Amino acid sequence: MRKKASVAGAVFLLVLLFPATAPYALAAPVLGIDPTGTGSYSVRTDILTHMTDTGFLTSGAQGTMDFIYQGRIGTMQLTGTAVTPPALNTSYEITLQTRLPQSITNQLSLTDSREVSHQTLFLGNAQNDAALVEMFFDSSPDANPANGSGYGDGVRILTGRLQSLDAILDTATTSQGARTSNGSFTTHFTIDTVNGGYLDIDSAGIVGLTMTGTMNEPSFFTPTALWDGTSPAGGTLVKVDASTSFVVPEPSTLLLLGAGMLGLFGASRLRRKT
Repeated sequence: MRKKASVAGAVFLLVLLFPATAPYALAAPVLGIDPTGTGSYSVRTDILTHMTDTGFLTSGAQGTMDFIYQGRIGTMQLTGTAVTPPALNTSYEITLQTRLPQSITNQLSLTDSREVSHQTLFLGNAQNDAALVEMFFDSSPDANPANGSGYGDGVRILTGRLQSLDAILDTATTSQGARTSNGSFTTHFTIDTVNGGYLDIDSAGIVGLTMTGTMNEPSFFTPTALWDGTSPAGGTLVKVDASTSFVVPEPSTLLLLGAGMLGLFGASRLRRKT
């Protein structure tokens, strides 16, 4: 009888533990894409690995800044031309855009040994329901980082809501007036809506996306406007190099539960032996 109970307990623990690990091992940040919008998912790739494009920072009211970003899947060359990743097809493009209100949490001003003045800003996400990320599929590639056109057109295939944001931006100005800006950021989004005809995010168990990257003032392109019509005048135009990945649920809760059950099962056997 005890042997049967032991076998039954072991089977129960295997059933409990394997669902906690197997689905998450398969739910890598690789998802299907269907350019026809019918859900056949003929392409499978981590489409968001490389994004390089235009960002714009402008001061807001009461210690806030707005960060506007437009991106095309791919890597931008020094000429300002975006390169399509090998897994995607040059007959279409996927663009991403977001507008993020940020709170200035701290700021430092100093002059270094070379007489260069530094203004360093530490930024966090401001409470604003309009802080969204949107992704678009366009069957006619036309995104142009040189003038800011061609972003946000086509079919909206994903929307997300900002969870958290941390950023730092250092602007250095020489005594001759030359200025450079460098910074980095990390943002986390919760996915709200998905067009299943183009992306298989739901079946992959993806719940959000994370974007980390660097910012610096570019010298090789100067857009006259951004995707939402904003003029870059009066703010800081930055080149954004981002690495973006999809987020799947952590299996830690189920693993802890399974470990706890395993401990209880072992303790029960020890009590029976004594």
